[in-house]
Amino acid sequence: MSKTDHRIQPVSTGADLAALREASSSLDMLLQENGADVENLVAEFDAMRKADSSLSVPTTTTG
Repeated sequence: MSKTDHRIQPVSTGADLAALREASSSLDMLLQENGADVENLVAEFDAMRKADSSLSVPTTTTG
């Protein structure tokens, strides 16, 4: 007997993608205006996530 994958499969629309692109551009502008270094932000987040297991991204198995 096989297990059923009950995860919701996202469906992207043109409007969703346009909104995501706009949000991405806004975030890039805010980061640049504030002198934020994206690589440092990612490294800091990864270090915090490793230090605090409650921030871990859950893993799922299928099969």
